[in-house]
Amino acid sequence: MTTAKLEIPLIDGAKPLLTRQFNDALQAIDKNALPRKHAKSRAHFELWQAGKAYKKKDVVRTSTCPSWGFWICEKAGTSASIEPVGYGEGDTFADGTASWVLKRFGTGEGGSGSSTEHAVVFRGSDINVVYPYQGVIQSVAVLMAEPVAAEIVLPLVKMDAASFAAGAGVWEPIGGRIVLPSMTRYKTFTTLVQNIAVQEGDVLRMGLMENDDGLSVTIKMK
Repeated sequence: MTTAKLEIPLIDGAKPLLTRQFNDALQAIDKNALPRKHAKSRAHFELWQAGKAYKKKDVVRTSTCPSWGFWICEKAGTSASIEPVGYGEGDTFADGTASWVLKRFGTGEGGSGSSTEHAVVFRGSDINVVYPYQGVIQSVAVLMAEPVAAEIVLPLVKMDAASFAAGAGVWEPIGGRIVLPSMTRYKTFTTLVQNIAVQEGDVLRMGLMENDDGLSVTIKMK
């Protein structure tokens, strides 16, 4: 018999409690645990906490943090009750009297660092995102929580900031026909979206007929 989550072997209750059995169980627990050195190192990211005083340059992750990033404290203060939420590199979040910036691993505190690659992530649908950089789209990655029963057509479009603010612009398609085939949960599109320029401040949209929280679309640019 083992424990449900870590599958640690349990000592047989029908047998006497021997030192070797007990020590073997402790070794199994130790094998499945993170080292204490890791918890104390800069490789370990603390989870954001409500009502906590944070200093400038403190680093945390959240339950909704993208797999590629982390939050760095831009303004010292005390956090509120709702954790920071962001979808693209450079997103900011006002958190009580503190504020945060979403950063990408490997890019340092300056955001883009030596790399010029940025990304914006849509979750669900009918979400407008103001892109803070300018660049050329390199790829579009589509991820579903579960394989789809029928194909999904993803109309990814953009509009310049002035036209969007005036409410008189026309949505311009980003790339060609982007389709996630049936019984598929992940696909990357590259050939249809290369060399499409996006200017700083452009508004990007992923429009679907209905919301789907299990769907996320990542647009990578350089």
